Amino acid sequence: MLVETGAATGARALLEPLVDDPVRAADAEALLGTLFYWRGDLRGAEAHLQRALLRNAGHAEAGRLLHEIRAATAPWLRFRSAYAHDDQPLQSAQGVLEGGFRLGSGPNVGLRVQPHRFWSATGEPTVVEAEGSLSQAFSRHSVKTEAAAGVLHLRTLSDWTGRLMVQGRLRDGLTLRLAVERAPYLATPSSLAGPIMTRSAGGSLDFASRSGWLGQAGYAHRSFPDDNAVESAYAWIVAPVLGGSPPRLGFGYAVNGQDSRASRFVPLGDDLLTSGAAVPGHYVPYYTPARVRSHQFVATTSVRPGGGLAVGVSGSWAFYAREEAPYLVPAPGDPAGFERLFFSRRFRPWSARASVSRALHDLTLAVRAEHLVTSQYASTSVELEVGYRFAGPAPRGGGR
Repeated sequence: MLVETGAATGARALLEPLVDDPVRAADAEALLGTLFYWRGDLRGAEAHLQRALLRNAGHAEAGRLLHEIRAATAPWLRFRSAYAHDDQPLQSAQGVLEGGFRLGSGPNVGLRVQPHRFWSATGEPTVVEAEGSLSQAFSRHSVKTEAAAGVLHLRTLSDWTGRLMVQGRLRDGLTLRLAVERAPYLATPSSLAGPIMTRSAGGSLDFASRSGWLGQAGYAHRSFPDDNAVESAYAWIVAPVLGGSPPRLGFGYAVNGQDSRASRFVPLGDDLLTSGAAVPGHYVPYYTPARVRSHQFVATTSVRPGGGLAVGVSGSWAFYAREEAPYLVPAPGDPAGFERLFFSRRFRPWSARASVSRALHDLTLAVRAEHLVTSQYASTSVELEVGYRFAGPAPRGGGR
């Protein structure tokens, strides 16, 4: 029909005269509400859908879509608590409190506060982040934009964060996302001495077919304040073995690569340079990959037994992974110097993830766990999430 094909002018011309017909008025108002919804005019859509329900309180489609709009635009609140441990060693615990609301028919406003506590050999610092964001979806053009700005405090130092994102649907099942961001690097013990602010730019292309095929390809360039940069690229695809979208059981393939402009692998201590042997080292203040590439098998499964319960398990295992690993030797004729050399080595990264979530009307609960092994360390994390959306009850005739 014209509403579904996007012929908005023709659809309105046909439907508007019908709103005065006592027999067809409810259906006409419901279709006009659907038309306004797809154009991104949620206020106009809500007005038409309310009139449809006044004409016919049992109009299922009008009630369903009206509740969907109210749920999407209702204020929401979410709390997340997470703990992570890796064998660098570095431990962390964080709590995230965030919420949002819609400004009438305008943009969505988001607020986030995130304290983050670390434990490492260099100390036990606390990082506190606060952020505000504005996002807007333009349903007519299948475009979403988001802008965010915030502040960060670590030890006695403060700095600012920010990001911009635009996302658009290129065609059915194909979505492009582009983003730039200014954010802290907090992944190594030495990075916690003070905020290392990085600038990132990148994008991703997502694919989802109606038959259950899923895929994504992405690229990111991350610049550091010492005129260094890390680049990464990846792609993966999952084919459904048991149907559904997302598939109840799927297998696939993933490939990724990373490289950096310069290495930050340095000796553990200056006194080790006089030993005359290979010098143990570590990455300071951040990790710099050197021609890292991997090819992996991917598997995913999901089960929805009912009652709003969802269980998901996924994992990956590399059948081929290689990097140029750095090592250090004392510099000839220079007692205080060293040379950084590289050798090619293979490694076996893998990952496993599990999640359990349940939706209880406007309340959602979720527990997630992850374990991953990289070329540098192994890490385990767990997360608990509680969310609530203040949508209110579904109208009569509608529902979930």
